[in-house]
Amino acid sequence: MLTPGRSLAVIVSIFLSMFAAFSPVFFDSPLGWKFSPKRNRTIIMQIGVDYEAEQITFGISSGTGYVTFFVVILCTYILITNLRKKAKWREGVTG
Repeated sequence: MLTPGRSLAVIVSIFLSMFAAFSPVFFDSPLGWKFSPKRNRTIIMQIGVDYEAEQITFGISSGTGYVTFFVVILCTYILITNLRKKAKWREGVTG
């Protein structure tokens, strides 16, 4: 079912989809030097965050989290069903 090539393809597709989901915030918000009182020094950080892009990104990431959760539940159900079928078959074969 899962070959190394398929596993690699799934991992790469997950990485690319999550990169695409989070990239609007990073590409839409400029970077600049800003003083951080917490660290007591000037660091490079996002300035002028676009809250609309941040809300869209949050919505996409929340949606993908829920979809992933339901996919895990579905795959677990399929796995349990197949394991029970195999167990019945093995009991029938061995007597």
